[in-house]
Amino acid sequence: MPDEFGRFFEFPPFRFDLADKILTSDGQTIALPTRAAEILAHLIQNRDRLVSRKELREKFWSDLYVADNTIDRQVSEIRRALRSQPNSDHHIETQSKKGWRLVVDVAAAGQPSRKETVETPATNQKRRWNWLWPTAAAALAAMIAAVSLWISAARQPAIKSVVQLTYDGGPKNGPLLTDGRRLFFLELVGGSSRVFSVPISGGECTMLNIPLPNLALEGISWNGAKLLLRSEAHEGYSLWSYSLATESLQRLCGGFARGSWASDGTLAAMRVPKYRGDSSSIVILGRRGSVRTDIPGEIGDLAWSPDGTKLRFSLLELKRESRAQWEMDRQGAAKRVASLSGGHTWTSEGSWSRDGKNFVYTAGSSLQRDLWIVRDKPFRLTNGGPGSWGWPIFSHDGSTIFAAHRSVRSELVRLDENSNSWQPEWRGAAAFELDYSRDAKWAAYTRFPDHTIWKARPDGTDRVQLTNAQVEAHQPHWSPDGTQVAFMGKNKKGQWRVMQVPANGGIPEELFPNGQDQGVPTWSPDGSKLIFGDLLGRRGRDQMGFHEIDVKAKKLVDMQGSRGLWSPRWSPNGKYIAAITSESRALGVLLRGKAEFLELARMIYVDNATWSADSRHIYFNGTSPSGKKGLFRVSVPRGKLEQIADLTNFEPAPENWYGVTPDGTPLAFQAVNVQEIFALKCDLR
Repeated sequence: MPDEFGRFFEFPPFRFDLADKILTSDGQTIALPTRAAEILAHLIQNRDRLVSRKELREKFWSDLYVADNTIDRQVSEIRRALRSQPNSDHHIETQSKKGWRLVVDVAAAGQPSRKETVETPATNQKRRWNWLWPTAAAALAAMIAAVSLWISAARQPAIKSVVQLTYDGGPKNGPLLTDGRRLFFLELVGGSSRVFSVPISGGECTMLNIPLPNLALEGISWNGAKLLLRSEAHEGYSLWSYSLATESLQRLCGGFARGSWASDGTLAAMRVPKYRGDSSSIVILGRRGSVRTDIPGEIGDLAWSPDGTKLRFSLLELKRESRAQWEMDRQGAAKRVASLSGGHTWTSEGSWSRDGKNFVYTAGSSLQRDLWIVRDKPFRLTNGGPGSWGWPIFSHDGSTIFAAHRSVRSELVRLDENSNSWQPEWRGAAAFELDYSRDAKWAAYTRFPDHTIWKARPDGTDRVQLTNAQVEAHQPHWSPDGTQVAFMGKNKKGQWRVMQVPANGGIPEELFPNGQDQGVPTWSPDGSKLIFGDLLGRRGRDQMGFHEIDVKAKKLVDMQGSRGLWSPRWSPNGKYIAAITSESRALGVLLRGKAEFLELARMIYVDNATWSADSRHIYFNGTSPSGKKGLFRVSVPRGKLEQIADLTNFEPAPENWYGVTPDGTPLAFQAVNVQEIFALKCDLR
């Protein structure tokens, strides 16, 4: 974190807090999404140079793939904020396909001047006092301002330490609840949700034996004696009370999908809307009757204030396509809490400290959220690093926040034939798009997320980098003689081109630099030609086709009979070219020399066609006519279809890919969710 004199930057009418990433004008916070605020901080710190899109992607999305327009939208959010105030002429300079620069005169607030004053003996005494008085006054004012800022900063909530409480990496879900001694949460066991507990100091997780189907946690009583549960059965949703002391269940009511107990035992519950898009209803079930309020949107978590006077909840606002914090009183009057939204597209999962002075919640986007706390105004506690925080709650003494942290990593996995399960390959390396040399001694692959081309032995050892990160590369394929690796790469102009690089690394060469964007290349058996297809969206689907490059002559020829097809893959024996119809509904082969397409399999969706080493089968992932997702293979040319694996519960990585080893073992690129619970010791003075 920057020190106080390097923390605040001013460019009137704005002031930016580099530590908390908060933009203000005349003391009022200017709403900025979390990622946009971080990018603005980076632009301010690097205002003397151009900042490229690639630089922003590597700094802020290193663990994820994001499209260019995702980054562009964040820059647009900054522009919107800078244009929000009158008499503001600040803007961001854009250099086409190069990057952005913040065009603004920025001064670091509170820094002493570096300009020295030189006096001479002849200086007039009266003039000296006339000069010293305003200077002393300005210095005094600056000192007072700096001290005020220091005091203000010292009063801001901050995290003092972070302790990991669980280590099993299991698929956890919230909300987190505590009775003061333990934390309760959900975890998947055998495809079903089960309630677990862990001591607030950390340790072994214990499963509670609660015999309810499709179980979910909703809340806990004020004294920590009972859990509020939700169950879903054939008759619909119902809310239940579970005694932690006697392990007994009591059905409370049916037809409700959310619930929360106030400190006096009053139950607030959400009635399930009949259709998506209908208004949701919150019903307060009190001793003197009930109060019902209809609210336009989908209601999330519910949280009573400790004094039981107001109920906060998150609401998915369908028209805004965002989730915001709302608040309702005991009489059923509801309103949007605009100060908690703060320009975020997603705010949710809030809870109160037991003294009612603090409210903690998550804010950011649907994919990445930080922890925020509200006292007199919102403060961000975490700083937008990789992963996402969720389900924060306070300890009973208010000194600690317990929260779950979710991160996603991508890893190479293989299908184990004995257990019919996916197991890590190469120790779970972030490698995908594998292609094996004809002698099966090497595998070329793309490394995620920097999209560089590497090679390694089939067991993952002896890894060698072939291209650098200046070229975004995909889908490497070995030449038959093993001397070159062809791939689809993006050049400096942002165009996709067929490229090749020597098998020992070097400078990538564009084989045919002209024309439209070029797709994934595969080799002819003699290595003299490469074939590639058009990219989706570059021309009409019925106009898409295949093209041949003569590697030595650098000549390009359109392939007859390939109209309406894409994603070509030359078979190792050279007899066929595997192809997918442009609407991704059918897989087949193009017969060389006959300009004829032979359909082998038709499905709802087909992708990632890959040849077996003996050219007898094509492996692919798809969705069957019955709607089932799976990994399949089809024989060539007979068209016998087999399902190899069920992908219903398989979670693909952000860039999905499926392949096969030379011995026929299926490979895949899988997303692995790592979810653990942490204790964040806080200074809330």
